[in-house]
Amino acid sequence: SAATLFQTSQQVRATTKFRCPRWLPALKMSSGPGGGDLMGGEDEARNQQIASLKSMFYAETQTKEVEKEPEQSITGVYNDMPLCRWRYTFLPAFQTVLNVWQPQYTHMFEGIIAGPKPWLYVHLQLPGGTENLGKPEYDLKIGTQAPLVGTLMRIVSAQRSEDSRLILVVQGISRVRVLEPTQMLPYSRANVQLLPDCEQWSAYNSQA
Repeated sequence: SAATLFQTSQQVRATTKFRCPRWLPALKMSSGPGGGDLMGGEDEARNQQIASLKSMFYAETQTKEVEKEPEQSITGVYNDMPLCRWRYTFLPAFQTVLNVWQPQYTHMFEGIIAGPKPWLYVHLQLPGGTENLGKPEYDLKIGTQAPLVGTLMRIVSAQRSEDSRLILVVQGISRVRVLEPTQMLPYSRANVQLLPDCEQWSAYNSQA
């Protein structure tokens, strides 16, 4: 089944030690401010208050999501997955470091890492980047300008900087296809289905 195939692929990649090439810098997804904190992370008391509020907020959010989130089906369908829609393309097995400061995606990733592992999300290319979020011509529907095939990603590790940015090590796992959008703003969510590559099928068949 697609679910078994995904588990096999995840096991293989989980045993692969992450190595960030020397030539590959932390990837900042857009030009703009250096972080999300107007104080630049220099007010220690304020930092502690923010950390406390985040902890309470995302703990409550995660509890609600776990209560409503259905299990992955045997057909490889993931329901209500968070989508990161940037202008870049990430492929399965791709590994990089993300430097996240945009409010909508800081919010999205904070919610993901507040929950149990594996921390999964979907990367989906969006022509023009976040400026086109919410525009009808880029709705997640057949016939629009929005790509509907992306990559299931795993967050390997996460670290918060003093100015509220998130530094994430991420790894591509498998191709996925958007079946139905469930949310468009402040960031997108959708039901998606795995689209295993030929190499994954071969690896699965050799272990079957």
